[in-house]
Amino acid sequence: MLVFSGGVGDHPPAEAEVGRAYAIDAGVDPAVIVTETRSHSTRENARETAALLRERGASCLNLVSDPYHLARARRAFEREGFDDVHLVPVLTAPRHTSVVARLGWTAREVPALIKLILIDR
Repeated sequence: MLVFSGGVGDHPPAEAEVGRAYAIDAGVDPAVIVTETRSHSTRENARETAALLRERGASCLNLVSDPYHLARARRAFEREGFDDVHLVPVLTAPRHTSVVARLGWTAREVPALIKLILIDR
């Protein structure tokens, strides 16, 4: 099973639908793809995706995201009861080629992770 998650932000379509389309274009069988299109944050993404995974009997997951986002995403999935979370960083995205951009994205994650740990319980 391959799950794409993420709802519609400011501009449709939903992130999950875009990921699904790319996967199908790359040859992935549409029958193995599940989409979660309701979430608008990492916390909501973990909650909605965890529910879909549990419905299908999954107890572990490979979490694919930007390297700077993985700590927060893992924490969110652990809060949803998934202790077996394997991290898979995407290192080839264009925004990872610049050291300045990587530092900026990493700095953005620090307060978000602190918020998740201390406030979003």
